[in-house]
Amino acid sequence: MERILDILNDLFNLLTPGRARLRTYEAGVLECLKERLSPTASDMLTSQLRRVQLVQRWGPKKVVFFYSLRRDPPAYPGGERCLRIPADLPRFPNESPVLYAATVALRPAAGKPRVLCDVIFDEGRLWSLEFNRSPRPLLDKGFEVVDVILRADLMEPARARQPLSTPGSVLQGIMGKYAVTDALAPAPDAERTAFLQRLKDLGIALPEDFLTLLAETDGFHVNDRQGTPWEFYGTRARRIPYPWDSYWLVFEEPRSIWALGFREGERQPKVFLLNQIDEEEREVGDQLLPAMLRLLGQPPAGDHSEESA
Repeated sequence: MERILDILNDLFNLLTPGRARLRTYEAGVLECLKERLSPTASDMLTSQLRRVQLVQRWGPKKVVFFYSLRRDPPAYPGGERCLRIPADLPRFPNESPVLYAATVALRPAAGKPRVLCDVIFDEGRLWSLEFNRSPRPLLDKGFEVVDVILRADLMEPARARQPLSTPGSVLQGIMGKYAVTDALAPAPDAERTAFLQRLKDLGIALPEDFLTLLAETDGFHVNDRQGTPWEFYGTRARRIPYPWDSYWLVFEEPRSIWALGFREGERQPKVFLLNQIDEEEREVGDQLLPAMLRLLGQPPAGDHSEESA
């Protein structure tokens, strides 16, 4: 019955734009975040929430997406009306893509386990909530917010990423085999330390060569043997919460199908090859660089569950 109610609730949100409904724990996360923001930032977040017309939930409700949309006239007579983000939607000065702005810790009324929720913005607008586990206990038994950690200043424009002047030894090893472009200078120490602490807090043991590469560069593109440009994300690694586990993607091809990443809760360094279409993963070793070079030398053959040899 609960599953049926979930489906009906999501269908109601989908069919009634302008009347999006938040669950109590979702609203609680955002209200507690607003209390920690400056008055100006809090007012802007309130303005954005008023413009949300559609709320969609994915997986076992571990991800909540927010959409503020406008229906534009058809591009041609008889065509369909287009849904677009309104140009006048208020945006925060920090317009970083996929910005993990805050983490809110919640505890079910029954006690453990604690649920963590990341609040994510994209190009200055509220984009999603990501829970580290199913938030169902919060809905069933009530909850309390036990902590709010601010990870970025929404009112401060994003730091400009600088080009890399001199590549380090690990990056040079990649450049000796494949064409590397758009290499960036390392992130500032404080920013890199905060990023690594975030992964540590999620129980991720990181490969040593990833730490070395991160100290050399905050990102680059590299062409595989077929000419496809893969991207190393640096401190802008992104989180993919599958229904059963969550992963942090650090190296990905442009179609967002195949990627290398780390799994939350892994106490030993492990690298996983992920197929984001089929939601499949396979452990490919305990170091990042060999896995990257294998992918570049023999890219996955298809869009779905085919794997490189």
